[in-house]
Amino acid sequence: MKKIIYIIILVFSFKTSISQHRPANYIVNSYINATNEITSLSTLNQLRNSNSQAAFGYNHPYQYEEFLPNSSYYKISYKENGIIVKEGVLDIYYYTHDYRNKNFDVIFEKFLYRNIVDDDMSNYTMEKVIKPDFNAGFVFKNSDNEIYFIFYSKNKPGYLMVTIQINLSKSQKIALANDFINKMQFK
Repeated sequence: MKKIIYIIILVFSFKTSISQHRPANYIVNSYINATNEITSLSTLNQLRNSNSQAAFGYNHPYQYEEFLPNSSYYKISYKENGIIVKEGVLDIYYYTHDYRNKNFDVIFEKFLYRNIVDDDMSNYTMEKVIKPDFNAGFVFKNSDNEIYFIFYSKNKPGYLMVTIQINLSKSQKIALANDFINKMQFK
């Protein structure tokens, strides 16, 4: 009987610790809310495949088989003049590591190195943003439909990695990336 109670407590503690590291527990951003959260793997893969089909003519090469710990997935919309132009998928991962005292320039360079593979830097758009409460940056290949972000909180431990998959022009991706960063707040 003691073993059963111990196992129940252990399972509950594990589930609680995972739910506590959900990104929405640490940030506020109008692109990320409960009404547009994706909670079904089939919906997530369908949206990603739909965007890949529209952009490249084939399904996304990576199909999710499970939701990853410390992550959440959202359907997002890009609007111009209040009208939805395109819809996409936002993947967000929260990590509890403390990088508040690290040099963000070095971290951003490593982030770029990880996301720019075997290619000419002129094929990419990248920007670093320094805010009072966090540092952020994004990069995307001009001919691709994914925007990669990194956010480091200055006031609390924790950082975010975000990917937005959406079929937009280069100027629209820049506008979306800057809007997403400007709407970000760490709790």
